[in-house]
Amino acid sequence: MTLVPFFKAVFVGVLATTLACTLPNDSANPTPTEPPQTTQPQPSAAPDEPPFFDPALNSTDPDALTYSRLSMQSDMHYGLFLHQFDLQPAEVTRHEIDGPTAWDLLVQHRLSTFFDDAYNDYLRRLLERPDARAIYFETAPGEDRPTGGIFIPSPDPQSFEVAPSAASQNGAFLMLGIGLSDTATSSTDSQPASPPPEGAPQHDYPSLTQGDWDELKDTDGTHLVLAHGKSCRASAGLLSELDALLNAHQRTSALRIDHGAAITGPTLDDLVARRMFPTLLVLHDGRVVDVHVGVGSHLRARLAHLLVRNDLVDADAFGDAADPTAPINDGQAEALEPEVWRRRISVLRHWSAHDFRNANLAGIRLSHAALTGSSFVGADLRDADLRNAVLSHADFKDANLEGADVEGALWYRTICPNGSMSEDYGGMCEGTW
Repeated sequence: MTLVPFFKAVFVGVLATTLACTLPNDSANPTPTEPPQTTQPQPSAAPDEPPFFDPALNSTDPDALTYSRLSMQSDMHYGLFLHQFDLQPAEVTRHEIDGPTAWDLLVQHRLSTFFDDAYNDYLRRLLERPDARAIYFETAPGEDRPTGGIFIPSPDPQSFEVAPSAASQNGAFLMLGIGLSDTATSSTDSQPASPPPEGAPQHDYPSLTQGDWDELKDTDGTHLVLAHGKSCRASAGLLSELDALLNAHQRTSALRIDHGAAITGPTLDDLVARRMFPTLLVLHDGRVVDVHVGVGSHLRARLAHLLVRNDLVDADAFGDAADPTAPINDGQAEALEPEVWRRRISVLRHWSAHDFRNANLAGIRLSHAALTGSSFVGADLRDADLRNAVLSHADFKDANLEGADVEGALWYRTICPNGSMSEDYGGMCEGTW
C-alpha cells in the first residue's frame, strides 16, 4: 500500500507491509518525469514563502469550496515529508494543483480505489470539481525515497460534505512511486480479520508504568509491550489481531500497553529511529530482543510468526493451518518492476517475517529497519546498509553480505550466512561471510 493519511497531530503511514502512525516531533507505478500542470508552483523551504492563495475566500460564489487551513496543512505535511525520508529542503518542491489533476495522479498511480468505498466515492466527487485543491510534492530521484507525494485536504465543512471517516477529516497524504498491487490490501490484512474466539472479548490489558518497565528489564522470561496510539487506527487494528491470537492460546497475561510510547519512546528511538504506533516489543530475560512495526498484509500471520519464534505460542497449536514459521511472500516482487520493488523495500523499511529468499538487495539502504524473522536465504546483500537494523530471528544462510555495513545491528537467534547461530559468535554474525 502507499497511502499516508494524516489526522489530528499524528502522522499516519499506510504502507505495504507497514501501516503505522509516527509522532511528528520524533527524532511498477509510472512516475511523471515532469511535474503535473500546476496552478501555483511553490519554491522549496523558503521561510518567507507566501501562503497558498484560496480564491474561494474572495469568491462571490456561495457554493465555492473553501480551505481555511491549506497553508498551515501544506507546511505541516511538507515538514513531515522531509523528516520521514531524511530529505533536504532543496530536494522537495511543492506545487498546488487542482482537483482533476490530483485525480489523474491517483488514477495514474493506481490509488483511485485504495480506500473503502465510502471514502473513495468522497474523493472522486471532491476531485471532480475544478475548485478542489491538492498539494503535489515533487522529489529528487533516489532509491530510498518515494518519487513524490500528494496531499488532498478536506475542504471546510460548510463548503463541502464532511468526509465519511473521522480519521480523514483533515485529508489524506499519498506516497507515489513505491508500487501497489492490482488489488490493494486492507489496512490490517489481505483477508478479513477473524473475530476473537467466541466468549472472549478483547481484554483491557494493563497499562505499562515506569515501575513495570524497570521490573521487566530485571525479570526473566518473555514479555510483550505494545507502544499504542489511541488515535491511531493502525494501532487499534494490530491490538485486535494480537488479542485474538493471545486469547486463543491463553497468553493474555503476556501483554502490556504503553500508551503514546510514554515509557518505551527512547527504546523506539534507538531501535527504529522514530516513535511509531503500533510497535510491538518482545523482552526476553530483561532485554528487547524482537520488534514488529506497523500493520499491513498478512498481519495475523506475521504476528503468529512473532509469537512462535519467541516461544510464546507452540507452532503445533495452529493445527492444520498454514505453517506459522514460514516466511511471507506478498507477491509484490513478481508484480512490480525491479527498481520499483527495491524502492518499495527501502522506503517502507520494516519487513517482519518476510520472504526475501534469493532476492537482489545489493546496495539497498535499510538502516534502522525491523527485519525480524525474515528469510534472506541465498539473497544478494553485498554493500547493503544494515546499520542499526533489527535482525533478530532472521535467516541469512548462504546470503552474500560482502561489504555490507552492519554496525550497531541487533542480532538475536539469527542464522548466519555459514549456517551457524549468532549466539555461536558472541551474539552477532560478523565474520561469517
